[in-house]
Amino acid sequence: MSTAPLDDPTLATPLRLRTLKSTAHRLATIVPDRRRFRRMAVTLFGRFMRENREEYPCQVTQMSAGGMALLAPVNCEEGERIVAYLDHVGRIEGIVVRVVEGGFAVRILASAAKRERIVNLLTWLINQKSLGLSEERKRLEAHLAKWRCA
Repeated sequence: MSTAPLDDPTLATPLRLRTLKSTAHRLATIVPDRRRFRRMAVTLFGRFMRENREEYPCQVTQMSAGGMALLAPVNCEEGERIVAYLDHVGRIEGIVVRVVEGGFAVRILASAAKRERIVNLLTWLINQKSLGLSEERKRLEAHLAKWRCA
């Protein structure tokens, strides 16, 4: 198997590390990122509800319009549906697609309009400190309250 150098200008997609599991050892390789949406590092707190209606606290460490990575005190099963209630974001439904130590990754189930609102909110959250947008947060949250129940 041949891999292209990281500085190869012919690469069309971003790269990420993937850990391949084998019985003897673990091998990390660089593979093209196949995600539809680019994940952003965030720190959002909230809670999530499992299919059995039990609720647990959680922290979102990465999020995009199509998925998110959560840290949680319990592990969920792949394919399990969850509903997360996140600060500044509201209600998000999703399906667990990958389980990792200390948490799991979720594919977000949302309409195109809600995905666009998530992208706008993530952009605002990331830029609020650098642009001094902290005073506008109340106005933005009032605007977002309209779609939280949607």
